Amino acid sequence: MQERHAERERIARELHDTLLQSIQGLTMRFQAIANRVPPEEPLRAAMESALDRADEALVEARDRVRDLRTHGHGSVHLDVALRSLAESYAAEHTVPAVAVAVHADLRDLSALVRDELFGIAREALHNAASHADASRIDIDLRVEGCDLVLSVRDDGRGIDGAVLRDGRDGHWGLRGIRERAASVGGTASIVSRDEGGTEVLARVPLERAFPGHHTPFGRWWRRARNALR
Repeated sequence: MQERHAERERIARELHDTLLQSIQGLTMRFQAIANRVPPEEPLRAAMESALDRADEALVEARDRVRDLRTHGHGSVHLDVALRSLAESYAAEHTVPAVAVAVHADLRDLSALVRDELFGIAREALHNAASHADASRIDIDLRVEGCDLVLSVRDDGRGIDGAVLRDGRDGHWGLRGIRERAASVGGTASIVSRDEGGTEVLARVPLERAFPGHHTPFGRWWRRARNALR
């Protein structure tokens, strides 16, 4: 875990010191050129619109760098981290209502699984808030059969089938969701729902989510611990 966090810090520093600063420098030069165009010219309006979009992209990129540096939650329990994530999106972005429901005891959740499920939720929330034009987003975490299940649903316009299958050129979010789930022995599916919107569903086997607690000894220890309460 320390190696993973150190690598995230390194990537965040490189993104900030190279890519973000370079893009900001380019937008400043572009703005200087745009200022030479008379305000009444249609070209000026087009250039200002492009600059506005560049500013939005920079804000989004800085958000991602911040997430890399802070890991979103550190050692906080996943339920607390998910609620904090929902609150921060509501405060910092123009997003619909985000509801979080947790129906699982997460005290012994693996730190690695916690990090990857949080990353999946963050990416799914970002996609829903940025692209779905939804009025509501629901984040649900529960135990279902032998799996710990994370669901992120929205009531937006859904995702094109080709994008679901192959992803968007130059975008890695959907692939990243699947890779995060696979890295902890789980699976992730992303589907457009019949009633509208998109659902991201990640499943992690309980024995991977709570290592040691689903072996025969782990079950005995859990029963003994509960009996002492």
